[in-house]
Amino acid sequence: MNRIVRIFGLVGLVLLAACSTPKGPGGLADKTSFDPALMEAYLRDTYEGRVVGFSYAINHDQLLARVGAWGYARRPEDGGLAMTPETRMHVASVSKNVNAVYFLNVLRQIRELKGAGYAGLDDAVSPWLPDGWVQGMGFAGPGGVTFAQLLTHRSGLGQLFDAMSEQDQKSWGNDWAGLEFVVANGAIPGAEPAYKNANHALFRILTPQLIRASGLRNLVEVTEATAGPIYVELLNQFVFAPIGIARVDCRFDRAGNYAYYYDHDGPRTKGFVFDRSDQDCGGHAGLQLSALELARYLAYVRYSDAVLDDAARAEMYGRGLGWWGEGVVTGDAASARLYHGGDWYTWYDGKEEYPEHVAELHTCVLAFPRKVEAVLLINSSLPAGTPKPCDALVAAYEAALVAP
Repeated sequence: MNRIVRIFGLVGLVLLAACSTPKGPGGLADKTSFDPALMEAYLRDTYEGRVVGFSYAINHDQLLARVGAWGYARRPEDGGLAMTPETRMHVASVSKNVNAVYFLNVLRQIRELKGAGYAGLDDAVSPWLPDGWVQGMGFAGPGGVTFAQLLTHRSGLGQLFDAMSEQDQKSWGNDWAGLEFVVANGAIPGAEPAYKNANHALFRILTPQLIRASGLRNLVEVTEATAGPIYVELLNQFVFAPIGIARVDCRFDRAGNYAYYYDHDGPRTKGFVFDRSDQDCGGHAGLQLSALELARYLAYVRYSDAVLDDAARAEMYGRGLGWWGEGVVTGDAASARLYHGGDWYTWYDGKEEYPEHVAELHTCVLAFPRKVEAVLLINSSLPAGTPKPCDALVAAYEAALVAP
C-alpha cells in the first residue's frame, strides 16, 4: 500500500459497526458526505450526564477529525481524575480485534521467512498446541479446527459449552488449565458462528508457539508460566511499537491516567479496578488502551503497511477476522461494515442485597465506509434506555451523513 498515515497523536483499535442502508430519496445511499462534527455532537448528546465518564475519537480520511471526553475517569471518592481521550481503560473484548491483527502480522512475517506453505489461516491449529495436551475430536489432526475458524468463532466452542453440564462448565476457562480442558473437550470445525472467549484466548499459546517453532524469534519454551508474558511482549513488538504506541498490557497503573469502572447510579459510589498479570493477559480481553490509542491503531491497520499489508488487510476485512456482531458486513476496506464491542461486569459476590452486576464498562471500535473510524469508551453502567457504544456509534455515523 505504501501510504503514509496522516493522523496526528492518535492511537486506535478497530470495530466496525453494521447498520442498514435505506435506498431511494433521502436514504443513506443518497448522502455521500460525512460530517465528523455531527457524529461528535450525537455522541455527546447521548452520553453527557448519563454515565460516569466517556471518551471518543473519530477519524475521517486518514485524519483525526474529532476527539473528546466527559466526566470522571475516577470519581472524587477515588481521588478525582477527569476522563480524557488519553485515559487508558480496560477495553474488554475489543482486545480480540487487536489479537487478530497481531496474528496476521506474525503470520505474514513467518511466511516471508519460511515460505507460503509453512502456515496459513486455514491450517489446523493442532501442531501448535502444547505437547502433552489431549486433543479432542475436532482439534486433533490436519482436519481439525483452523486459525481462521477460531478468529471468526466458527470452531463450535460456543455450542459445545452451551451443551455442557453446569459442573463441566466450571472446568472451562481462559487460563492454561481451562484452555487445556477446552481442547480436550473438542471442537466442531466450520460450525455456525457462536461467540466464545476461548476462541481468542487460545492465541495466548498458539501465537508464541508458532513464533518459536518458525524461528521468527528466539524464545524459551512456551509453558503455563511463560505463555502470557511472551504473548504480551511480542504483541507490543508486532503491533504497538511499529505504530508509536507505548507499551500496552493488562495491568492497571494506579499512578497513571487509567480509569476505574463504576455503577453509575447504584448504592456504591467507589469504583473497581481491572488489573491482570501478564500471565493471564490474552487475546480475548484485558488490554488497557485509550480512545486516542485505539484510533491510531485503527488508522494504521486500515491505511499503512506498518502492521498489515494489503493481502492481510483483505483477509481481515473480507473474512471478518477479529470482528463480531449481528449484521456485520464484510468486504474490502472501503465498503465493509465491521465492528466489535466490549463489555465487562462486576457482581457483589455473595451479597443478596445486590444480586445483579453493579459495575460495568462498555467499549466499541468502528470502521465504516467513507474512510471513517471511531472509538467510544464508557467506564460505567448504562441507565435504562441508554444505548451501548456500538449502537450509538452506528446511529451517530448515520446522523453524520449529509447530502453532497
